[in-house]
Amino acid sequence: MGGPKIKYTFLFLCITFATIIPSLMAHIGHYDEVWRRRAEEAKEYARQIYEPHPENVTLAFNQKLRNTMKELKEVKGTNSTRRGLGTKSTVDLAWSQIQLIGVGDVTLIGQTIGKD
Repeated sequence: MGGPKIKYTFLFLCITFATIIPSLMAHIGHYDEVWRRRAEEAKEYARQIYEPHPENVTLAFNQKLRNTMKELKEVKGTNSTRRGLGTKSTVDLAWSQIQLIGVGDVTLIGQTIGKD
């Protein structure tokens, strides 16, 4: 099949990739200072906001959640978009009327069809 030829081709590709990959990272030094400054800012922010007692974080979260739920209840009130439905829907009423007429009879908009 070409055993040694495939090995040399694979070796050549590995060496080629090994030499090309570092050159793809060229000019990254220009951005190093920006990323270094951003990393320092992020670390400083994390130090400032860190809470050493996690139970305090949980308590504060739960309190804010309770307050939000109270506000929502006050704002929302009741659901006024709900229709005033009776005990049965129109489909249930129609089905019960069909059952009252008997097997073989069908009611279509006020007309009884079936037993003659």
